[in-house]
Formats: sequence, C-alpha cells, structure tokens
Amino acid sequence: MHNSLECTNNTNKEFENLIKDKSRLRQFANRLISAYRNSQRLEKLVIDIVDTSRIESNRLELHKVSFNLNEKIQNVIKDIHNKTSPGSSYGGSPTSYGDIVFDSQDDPITVFADKIRILK
Repeated sequence: MHNSLECTNNTNKEFENLIKDKSRLRQFANRLISAYRNSQRLEKLVIDIVDTSRIESNRLELHKVSFNLNEKIQNVIKDIHNKTSPGSSYGGSPTSYGDIVFDSQDDPITVFADKIRILK
C-alpha cells in the first residue's frame, strides 16, 4: 500500500511540474493525441482482421437496414470539420482537407446496408 501512495504522489508531482512547463506540456499533449490516434488505427486494424476471419469462415453477420445515405455523408463531413477545426479537442495543427462541398439532392438516396459497417 505504501508503494501505491508513493507512486501516486510521484505522479502528482510529475504532472504539477509538467503543467508549469508549457513547452513540455504541449509536447506531452501532442504525444498523447498521437497515441490516441494510433490506438484508434490499431483498433480498426484488429476489427478488420477479425472481420476478414469471419468472412473466410462464413460467420460475418450483417445487420442491414434502409437509411438515407445523404444524411450519413453530411454527418461524416461534419465530423471531419469538427476534427480539423482550430478549436477542436484534437488541438495542435489541424490537417487541412480543403473545403468539402456536398450538394445533397432533394430526393433521399436510400440504401439497404449495414449502417455501422458502411461508415468505417
């Protein structure tokens, strides 16, 4: 128990020192963001490998529903804008995707597909 308390105190001191040094804090934040993004990529890769295994063994289950593809496209564009805006939680220097223009038609584009998988 004593080691746990000592470890917590050392961690708290390290964070206090980190907060005081803006350069180190910025570097820490950038590395943390990078680690988070890499963990997301790794998670997607693992899911893709598992899905490939399921396809090969004829065990992949699709949950197909009808939905408006226009709405999904608009949501993806909003997500990209949120990730790249200067005030976003991703911080740092945003990647510029340029202006994304999507002119949705009045008529919906209805598709019958696995709504979750189509957006990956």
